[in-house]
Amino acid sequence: MKLDQMLAGFKETADQTLLQGTEDTADLEKRIRLKIESSHARSRRLVYSVGFALLAAVLLIGITPYYLLKQIGSGVSGTEVPPVAAVDDQVVLQQVEEIKNVLRIGLSQEELKQQLPLVYTVRGHSNAIEEDADEYWGYAFFRKGGKGLEDGAFGEKEELLQREAGAYLLVGWKEKKLCGYSLSYMQGDDVHVFKMRGNGTVAEEIMDAPRIPSVFDLTPAEQSSYAAFKNEQKDELLRGLNPIQVLKLYIKAVEEGDLVTQYALHIQDGEFEKPTLEQFLADAKNDPIGERNNWKQVKTLREFASGFSVEPTADKEAVVWITYKDNREKTAYRLQPSKKGFWKIGWLAIQ
Repeated sequence: MKLDQMLAGFKETADQTLLQGTEDTADLEKRIRLKIESSHARSRRLVYSVGFALLAAVLLIGITPYYLLKQIGSGVSGTEVPPVAAVDDQVVLQQVEEIKNVLRIGLSQEELKQQLPLVYTVRGHSNAIEEDADEYWGYAFFRKGGKGLEDGAFGEKEELLQREAGAYLLVGWKEKKLCGYSLSYMQGDDVHVFKMRGNGTVAEEIMDAPRIPSVFDLTPAEQSSYAAFKNEQKDELLRGLNPIQVLKLYIKAVEEGDLVTQYALHIQDGEFEKPTLEQFLADAKNDPIGERNNWKQVKTLREFASGFSVEPTADKEAVVWITYKDNREKTAYRLQPSKKGFWKIGWLAIQ
């Protein structure tokens, strides 16, 4: 085989398999070419030996994180993968982000198999997913030794903490459509748990982490107002609440993933342009990235907000300014009075 043909074949194979995800293999090709050309007087057998020796070196030290991302535990097929060394947090996080980008409410089982072609274990009922599902699939990522997934041991916190595995995924199915999932993974010394609910909303927490006090915590009176409004959704129940209090109720609804209450807390008067409730609910299911961004915003508010101030506007609206402990730029939420004088969230609330 001619040198150019051999290098082209090697580069194509490497690009499609071992080096998939590597931005540029041209430097590797150049080094191989120089090595082979410097030994042009040797036999063809020696040329091939140099090429395959370099390929072996790639296998040992040049495998990209993409290859590591595919190392998972055994599943229904019973196939084992070679033991893997403990992976670092960044590699685990890359896999987690890949999973989040694939999964969405309503995804079919066949679509998931195509987009996440990994072995899985059929599981029993689990409280990790809030929705009632017909079937559950479990996946393990970076599990040492490619061990099987015994039903009673799947996703145990201790196994994650001991770095026996990097991440676990539990998917719930209803009529063969994805109806929610739970994804637990290691970062540092903590187990993070990310969940997507059946309505498309998300939440993430650190397992067993103490709740940090926040200016968005509801007072007992505000908690009673929130519970009453959530149950009946009558504007009269907002009587006497100021813009800051109504905003706190809204953030509470976002935290809980309660889309119906979120919708009800928005201004509903006819002169304001607004989606229907059905459109509002559908948007959440169809926009998983948007829901993740909503959660990140709420998480930032809870962790870093230090106080509020209210600025009235010329058209009788109110802007609630939020300041932060770390002196980042303030955030503004716009609220509007209803015809009956109750403060409600504007449809383009964040300024």
